[in-house]
Amino acid sequence: MQENYDDFWRLETETTIAEEKDGAYTFEDTVFWGEKGGMPSDRGTINGLPITDLTWIDGVLWHRVNGSLSNPIHMQVDPDTRLSNTAAQSALHLVDGYVKRKGMEPGAVGVHEGDQWYEIPQDTITEEELDDIQKYMNQAILADVPVTFTYIPGKEYPDPVYQDLEQVRIVKFGTLDEQPCGTPHLHGTGEIGSFVITHAEKTSRGVRIHCVIGPAVGRALKDDETTLQALEKTLKVSRKELTERVRALFLSEHEQKDTIKALQEKLAGYEADALAKDDAPVIELPDKDGGTLRTLGQKIAFEHKKSKILVSEVDGKCALVFASAEGKARDWLNVVKESAEVRGGGSPQLVNGQSALSVKVLMPILKEAFSAALM
Repeated sequence: MQENYDDFWRLETETTIAEEKDGAYTFEDTVFWGEKGGMPSDRGTINGLPITDLTWIDGVLWHRVNGSLSNPIHMQVDPDTRLSNTAAQSALHLVDGYVKRKGMEPGAVGVHEGDQWYEIPQDTITEEELDDIQKYMNQAILADVPVTFTYIPGKEYPDPVYQDLEQVRIVKFGTLDEQPCGTPHLHGTGEIGSFVITHAEKTSRGVRIHCVIGPAVGRALKDDETTLQALEKTLKVSRKELTERVRALFLSEHEQKDTIKALQEKLAGYEADALAKDDAPVIELPDKDGGTLRTLGQKIAFEHKKSKILVSEVDGKCALVFASAEGKARDWLNVVKESAEVRGGGSPQLVNGQSALSVKVLMPILKEAFSAALM
């Protein structure tokens, strides 16, 4: 049945049901490809009903549709999906051939549109090497090298992995690449249309070369154009000015963050001054997160050489900071750990904690435990 996929433009056929089991069907003939060998599944219809699943079981393709089927059967593969998937599959075979000729080890591939890549199991790849791959692919597409298929008995194929198979299908792209593969492939390399390397990244298995292939290139360009036009409209600048405008916004945002941070630090200083002068040993501060409480506690203990317990409730949770210039913060935590249901930890001068109690219940417990003990 592998010969069914020698013509990737065989998209339509009339056939009959061979078997039905739990809503899945096999047929006397099929034009559909189910995900296998790195190539995604086709889309399409059977008797007008959309395909919902294509699964290989023991070399037989089982089909599911959104409904039930009866003879006669008419199959129709979606041509856009078939071309997109097949162009990517054939293109990455060519990259395989290039990698092998350069003495590198072939790697894994990603064929799904929006996530197309070739992964080489090596630590780095240079810009020059990426440019070489791009030039090689451009030349291969322009040459429109014919793709040929030959079949040999599995026992005659030199790789032991294939020798138990009845037959092995060899896919050959002229002198560019030759390897066993059962998936659909193009008639010639020119049908790939376009191959664009976008970038490379380091992964746990090597270097992943991201690319856009075939019809996906046009769709990606359209998406990028839509994005650029939206940016031009939003930022009110021309295409040539976009980069500089975005850079200026980025720098401005960083400057604003630095300014805000400096102001927050100054405000915290003023607030810590006021808290240090407050006679109360335990102080409730509404709507302060744990980080803010810690900053205030640090200033009180280290800059003002005072001791306080700060409490705040946010979204029903109480945060506490024990600030002790005398290095007793851990001792104070232990005093109320059980009665106030407090968990936390830190240094002798500063302990962060959380309580399961509400601030209304917690404050009287803390005030009774410490009263004037911190002064």
